[in-house]
Amino acid sequence: MKGLNKEDQNKVLSVCHKSRKPLKAELIMRLGLQYAMRSQEMANVRLEHITETHITITGVKNGRTGVYPIAPILPLIKEYVAKWSPKEYLFEYRGKRVSRESIGRLFKRLAKKAKIGEKRMDGSIKVPSIHSLRHSFGYNAVDANLNPIGINRLMRHRSMSATMEYIHTSQSKFEEYFESVT
Repeated sequence: MKGLNKEDQNKVLSVCHKSRKPLKAELIMRLGLQYAMRSQEMANVRLEHITETHITITGVKNGRTGVYPIAPILPLIKEYVAKWSPKEYLFEYRGKRVSRESIGRLFKRLAKKAKIGEKRMDGSIKVPSIHSLRHSFGYNAVDANLNPIGINRLMRHRSMSATMEYIHTSQSKFEEYFESVT
């Protein structure tokens, strides 16, 4: 399972309020789905990276930095900061930056509550990882007909070949289109 379909994205978003820390859960979901953030990038967000208009994200794999409009999630960030009063990093626990693993575990709990995942041969469910949010962003961007160069920049990929994976995977959409017009 690479990315989540829209239905599964909505299922996970809908269970955020059932989390012990619903603001944190929703914020993590939004950062993954709307900004293609890796879990380490989420853990590394410093409060100084957030302004009234933008968020600065530095890629952990290649150091590529992107500056993105923050308007869609600014109210959520303000509410989260007001409630939890982080000092340096957006996500802290006992005054220290949270680990990417703890962000991943939170997502796994949400995915289990939402009852999403791939059914295995033995009947068990393989719960997606937090990285599936990043993949979902890529597929959503392709489905929205964004320019591949723009997708590459938004996802902070080092090379176009990484971005092209999303475009090739969306081949099924291409085939669906031709089936519908014939």
